Amino acid sequence: MFSALSEKTKAVLLALLFLFLGLGLWLLPTRHPEAYLQAAQVKELNTDLEAQIEEVKSGLSPEQQVEAQRLELAWRQADPANRRGASDTLIRFWGQINPAVAAIFAKKKAEDTNDDADVLDAAQRFLTVVSVMTEEDKSWAAVEAAGLFRQVLKTDPKSLEAKRGLGTAMVEGAGAPMEGIGMLTEILKEYPNDVETILRLGHFSVLSSQFSKAVERFHQAISIDSSRSEVYFLLGDTWLKAGNQDSAKKYFGLYRERLPSGMAKTSFDAWLAETISKTN
Repeated sequence: MFSALSEKTKAVLLALLFLFLGLGLWLLPTRHPEAYLQAAQVKELNTDLEAQIEEVKSGLSPEQQVEAQRLELAWRQADPANRRGASDTLIRFWGQINPAVAAIFAKKKAEDTNDDADVLDAAQRFLTVVSVMTEEDKSWAAVEAAGLFRQVLKTDPKSLEAKRGLGTAMVEGAGAPMEGIGMLTEILKEYPNDVETILRLGHFSVLSSQFSKAVERFHQAISIDSSRSEVYFLLGDTWLKAGNQDSAKKYFGLYRERLPSGMAKTSFDAWLAETISKTN
């Protein structure tokens, strides 16, 4: 996760994010033909990204640097028949170290294969990166995710995962939050038992301080799929944010009951004690 990265690596990632935030400058009036602009933009973006990835590598341990270079060389030199496997190995490596770089290589893989499954995987990776960014840094990953989800929908207009992902990305930072909420609401009209969409709408209700609506969404999710134990945690967190500690403790308790014994419960108890003390 982003929070677990070194301070140097975080700084590099933030620099990469600010690069994307600055891409709005491309929308300024210009006399260049559109095709020329697109080619120039892609070339500049690829050059900048390569430089940023090299900086991220410099923050790795010597052993990790060697492995990163080895895997990337194998990927670049792979023949078409073996390139997919080389891409997967490279993405797995970065996925354990830096999810943003993993998403970038997943997008490169999708560009190679032009396979909807690969495009969808890259889109989901960028959407995951959004969840570990600060508010001001979300736009880059959200815009990347939205573009990839739209690409999937061009060939598969009925893809539920792509529709849900696009709506989520639009709310999370791709520039049209109300349109995104509308898309997610429309999904529920067609798929009223889609737990993932219900949870996302519940999450966005929490972010907008509509706590009673969030609680309603989370209870709806549990009524559809009682095995989703994380929903009890979400309910506890929602009640805590709403200022109701008694209800928060109740649902945190229900979540704790579903944790395996040992370190998981011990760690959760420590987290809960610290969290509750901060609200008193």
